[in-house]
Amino acid sequence: MIYNIASSPLNFKQNYLETLYAVPIKFKSLIGFIYLSAFISVCFHEIGHYFFYKLFKGKTSIFGFGLLFFFLPIFYNKILVSLIKEKKEKIIINFGGMIFDLIFLIFLIFFTKNYHILYPTISFICYVTMISICIRTFFNVNIFLPSTDGYFVFSDTINKPNLFDYSNKLFKEFIKSRKTKAKNLPYIFYALIGYLSIFISWCFFFLPLIIYFYYAFKN
Repeated sequence: MIYNIASSPLNFKQNYLETLYAVPIKFKSLIGFIYLSAFISVCFHEIGHYFFYKLFKGKTSIFGFGLLFFFLPIFYNKILVSLIKEKKEKIIINFGGMIFDLIFLIFLIFFTKNYHILYPTISFICYVTMISICIRTFFNVNIFLPSTDGYFVFSDTINKPNLFDYSNKLFKEFIKSRKTKAKNLPYIFYALIGYLSIFISWCFFFLPLIIYFYYAFKN
């Protein structure tokens, strides 16, 4: 697949426009495909974590469905990385989802390059899935955003479990007392960037939905 992608021009923009014009779907119906694509990409991402967790002899794991932002059902995999003793193995497990994202992305590029004319609807789902992976990865590598892969990799690297909770505690103490030790300043700064990252991620998630519903359902 990699050779096929690299052996001839990709023409990503042209292929995408050809797919978009060929898809027999109304604009109002696209939200279902957008959610389906995001759901598929998240499932594959979680399987990546699970694969490396089992590779390093992890024993306890839970698959299930949860609510993202309290209203969007998503698939998730709960693994107890804390049971893994080796730091290197923990880091690889936390990177596992992004490794599988990369493999999936290569397949999607291959499919859309070669079959976007023959299967325009499936190709459209593939394109939206690629966008979903790229957006999610952009936030997922943010070491200041709690519960992301980047956050867990960073906290494991510096041997500081519950890094955000600890930083948040020091920040609240600083707000109350207006003083702190010099060694706590990096954690206070980390908490500030963390709050900003959380705010931006929520805005980034809800703003496109608001714009979509405005244009999709306005009279």
